[in-house]
Amino acid sequence: MTQRIIEFLDLDGPRTVLTAEDDMWLADLAKVAHPDAFVVPFAHRHPDEIPGSVIERFGSGWRAGRYIGQLRRGNRVLTINPRLGIDTIGRWMTGVTGVVAIKQTASLGESPDLLVAPVIARLWANSVTQSSQHGLPTFRREVDASGTTVKGRINGKRTAGFAARGVASVAWTERQKSLDNSVSRSIVAADNVLGGLLDSWAPDWRGPRVEEIVMRLRHSTGNRPRLPKRRQLDSVRYTPIRLPFKQTAELSWRIAHFGGIQNTPAGDSIEGMLIDVAELWELFVLACAREAFASETVAHGNLGGDKSYFLRSTRNGTFGLGRLLPDITVGPASSPLAIIDAKYKRLTNDRRDPDRGDLYQLAAYLATNSKAGLPPPLGLLAYPATSEMDLDVRAEALGPWKTSQGNIVHFMRLPTEQTLCAAALRAIVGPFSRG
Repeated sequence: MTQRIIEFLDLDGPRTVLTAEDDMWLADLAKVAHPDAFVVPFAHRHPDEIPGSVIERFGSGWRAGRYIGQLRRGNRVLTINPRLGIDTIGRWMTGVTGVVAIKQTASLGESPDLLVAPVIARLWANSVTQSSQHGLPTFRREVDASGTTVKGRINGKRTAGFAARGVASVAWTERQKSLDNSVSRSIVAADNVLGGLLDSWAPDWRGPRVEEIVMRLRHSTGNRPRLPKRRQLDSVRYTPIRLPFKQTAELSWRIAHFGGIQNTPAGDSIEGMLIDVAELWELFVLACAREAFASETVAHGNLGGDKSYFLRSTRNGTFGLGRLLPDITVGPASSPLAIIDAKYKRLTNDRRDPDRGDLYQLAAYLATNSKAGLPPPLGLLAYPATSEMDLDVRAEALGPWKTSQGNIVHFMRLPTEQTLCAAALRAIVGPFSRG
């Protein structure tokens, strides 16, 4: 059966002329396709954060959300392409992870399977490399053994059975280190999925280190291990030295479970993988800020380490409302120099821009972090620059702005190349440094 591909750009409408059947298919998909089930994570999302829709009604038509990738259901495939181009996404990933994405060649671009596979593959390979710095994912498991020298916990029932048969042997159970476990099987299964997509296009995509790691895991798990059930993976107990494998195993399981887009009907189930471009933009701006302000503390507020709230209970100060999670803070946590919120949106001259909710959010961050006797922190809403940069945008052109408490606020379209982005941040925040 031929699959019909419905194409969108992220944060934009369809590039495909929709039929009435397409509209019904999108309506059904929008009801059941929750992003958390399909997004391949770059970092831990804070539980207070609410993900946007994959696709939603917009006027009389449809609009894609902040995700790119493919979802397949029945005989149709939803393909969401990056509005800034896949090469830009690759550069951001390089800035975030420090690894270079596989070049998106014309041949790769011909297959709908491969839109985000090169990006996910480098993210996965980097995760495998980082988590393996202190060794492979060995975990202890109970193994039954027997002999004349006890090396574990005696198994009375089996030992009695030996005695009844006149066998001079003792049975015991010992805990042995093994590579054949849920983590290893997930990693090998993910490698099989990504290899199936990329091996014929970019045979060296793994790199020598990941190639070696996966080969050693295959020796224990076999070439086609059964993917563990989710509850089996969740039950793995990680020692401190093996804890880095937790995120790698999660990423691997998601890749292996969804398996990418296949050229066969999927029935009522939904298959596919997505990348949250807004999350990637946020992490890219964080990387640019760390390059720009190497001598300052640059913190990622979305990790939620600081228990800051906009409102505190007068009866019990441990309870709060309105958790404050600024994307990026520059300077000391108690009195930051700047608060940056990354917004993967278009900044336009529409009367609704900047978004009122974004303004209220930034105002709350600034008000809470303004301390008596210290210069108030600067605020910045950071948008990605686009090909429309030659157009003057009112919020940017008339800035900087100022709050009633004296905070300077910028609305800025930042370059999408890391060195230029870091330079732009230095130009904005640098003059307000207290050093």
